[in-house]
Amino acid sequence: MKNAHSNTKDAVREWMDTFSMVGSMQGNDAALAREMDTIISVFTAENATPDIIDDTFRRIKMTSESRAWPTAAQVLTAMREVIRQKTGEKISSGGSRSSLGAFELDILDGKVLPTARRWLREYPGLRGHAISTLQYWGERLIDDRNREYRDNGHPK
Repeated sequence: MKNAHSNTKDAVREWMDTFSMVGSMQGNDAALAREMDTIISVFTAENATPDIIDDTFRRIKMTSESRAWPTAAQVLTAMREVIRQKTGEKISSGGSRSSLGAFELDILDGKVLPTARRWLREYPGLRGHAISTLQYWGERLIDDRNREYRDNGHPK
């Protein structure tokens, strides 16, 4: 009998087959495996049920302008919305600057956000993390050279 993690992997793989693979991963089995594991981990971290997984990917399909694989950030955002709708649970929509002290604000504005903006441009493998960070703090998806990006990580 399969365990819950195996069922999650199978469900995610079936859904990912309905999207177009990102070109930079074609022929790169290691990158493909890392990306798949990252997306699977979004669901396993939340102990997502099969219906949550299905509804998450349906939501992504309905809201995405691209047929490309969703990023982990897109999956997490969609899953949180699905859970919120199903349970009425309030899920934090982001960070609150008002809850930070002066020292923490300096770190956020001086290190965290500039690093996320640089990652957005410079490191495609970290782009999902950059997007999650910027969205969490309510920042526009603009890199350190003022180029704007879509939620899917592609430049506008």
